[in-house]
Amino acid sequence: PGHLGPTLTAARQLRNRGHGVRFIAREDARAAVEAAGYSFTTWRRTPSFTPIAPDGELVRTAYDQLLFGPAAARAADTRDEIDRAPTDALLSDIGLFGSALAAEAARIPCALLTPTISLRPLPGVPPIGTGLWSPHTPEERAEVEAANTRFIAVMNEWLPMLNEARVSQDLPPLDHVLELFDR
Repeated sequence: PGHLGPTLTAARQLRNRGHGVRFIAREDARAAVEAAGYSFTTWRRTPSFTPIAPDGELVRTAYDQLLFGPAAARAADTRDEIDRAPTDALLSDIGLFGSALAAEAARIPCALLTPTISLRPLPGVPPIGTGLWSPHTPEERAEVEAANTRFIAVMNEWLPMLNEARVSQDLPPLDHVLELFDR
């Protein structure tokens, strides 16, 4: 899995500082995780998806099948793992929204690791999937700002699904998707 390398690096740094580290991930990560000396469990629940993402729309499909669709199932599996063994904090891949929800519900600190381009739109930075370059002119900055606005609007189409996942963890609903990143 593409984000495993940076995650293993973070895990090594945490272990070197005296923290216990364990993984919950897809089965295809097991060999590398266990070879690095970490305990491993895999996701157990099957995510649900919505019909929001039409075929062929890559960003919308990614939102549905990678970010928001799995959130409730990932939250439940992560919460089971948090409850199974003492957990002081959670480091999660930025795409695992459900894990962040479980940490919030368990009232433990959570950091989102972004090993590639940030999913949370940042001022002056083109959003993922747009093909835009870093802006240098006022026109380019306006184009990036407009792209970020569109990106956020599309993310908010999945707010009901995110809020369903939050309710499954006894958390209050959000008014905006970006609140997930700003907690």
